[in-house]
Amino acid sequence: PAPPPRHVLQPQMWSVEFALHSGGARSERESRLELALLLTVALLLGRLEVLLRRIGYRFRAADGGVAEQGGASHGQRPTRAADELGTDAQPLAADEQLALAPGALPARLFRTAELTVEQAEAAALIEQRLCALLAGQPDLSGQPRLAGLLVEQPSLAAFALDSNTLARYILARVRGPRRLPDVEASWRLLQVTLSWRAHARLDLPPSAAMREHAETGKAYVGGLDVHGRPCVVLDCDKERHPRDEDGQMAHLAHTLQYASMLLHSRPAVANGVTRFVIFIKLSDFSVWTAPSIGTTLRTIRLLLDNFPERLGQCVFYRAPRAFAPLWAAAAAVIPADTLSKVVFISGDVSPGSVNAEILTATLGPTWRKLTGADQPVVVSGSSPGFDIESYWPMVEQDFARIANGEPPVGFERPLRAGAI
Repeated sequence: PAPPPRHVLQPQMWSVEFALHSGGARSERESRLELALLLTVALLLGRLEVLLRRIGYRFRAADGGVAEQGGASHGQRPTRAADELGTDAQPLAADEQLALAPGALPARLFRTAELTVEQAEAAALIEQRLCALLAGQPDLSGQPRLAGLLVEQPSLAAFALDSNTLARYILARVRGPRRLPDVEASWRLLQVTLSWRAHARLDLPPSAAMREHAETGKAYVGGLDVHGRPCVVLDCDKERHPRDEDGQMAHLAHTLQYASMLLHSRPAVANGVTRFVIFIKLSDFSVWTAPSIGTTLRTIRLLLDNFPERLGQCVFYRAPRAFAPLWAAAAAVIPADTLSKVVFISGDVSPGSVNAEILTATLGPTWRKLTGADQPVVVSGSSPGFDIESYWPMVEQDFARIANGEPPVGFERPLRAGAI
């Protein structure tokens, strides 16, 4: 039968077949319909994946593979085994299973966990492999190309041999309830990162093309929160180059690199901070301007594979219902421990509200200024509270200071008394 007019969108099977298999050139409206259908399918697959994960967890718990620990009286969920958490896995200690409160942030949300004896031995083994490469013995590791990159780029070698880098890459691939290290998996992950960083040249100052991507404030570092953590602000609605996916990824990588650099600033070092926060503005989110699923998945992989153990918390600010399918697709590939660091904020954020209290505990009393949330627009078309003319010179200055072996200045916030 002939399909009904296009302005009458009825949920019938023919519409799915039409959207996915119609021949010839498609209009923009048809492309958007296909995207909506794919997002819906992703939502269903995401929910199925969560259901299967829960079923598997129950079977392991029944077999004694997962120990359900206390906390029921406090409304807490049982602690999950590290092998279920996957990448970025860190089982919670008993004293860290606490509700967020000002001045009492769990250590796992701002600091890399200390290595166990087995993990420290694994880190030492990887360090020996790196030293062998630098000593001109690629035959010991079978990586002559990587050896050349480390020799040609001293900053890359310094990054690889940094004790915090070794610890993060070991912790990113722990397995089993005892959090045993997987040396080969950690080594492979580190090799991928080193090859990527060698070509991305994150040690060099960002280019003029990078500044063009940064002009609207779609990705920038807003400052340091009350705990000393750099706060990366993302506003996907301010994308001016939707077709330049490689440029988007390069800009995001440099933004995350800048946040990592600020971990060497005075407040971060004083508080022992090794993680940053990501604050995602979604009040203007629309399926018409949303990044593609491919871009979203590349963003997740960029964070998990090339900046492992760097995420302290991730705040989704005022996400509308249209965001649910995209989040379901993303959540299906995000490790469970990383998901536990996600905070969703919707509804009233006025002073004294529950949401305002949560954000104050998470970021500090100046969270609005820090993130630009609900702030006036400084430059037309830019993210609220963002001004490229004051932000970019600071970025260039800090990259220059790092290149000269000096710590970045960035955002020198007063330290909160008793931060640790």
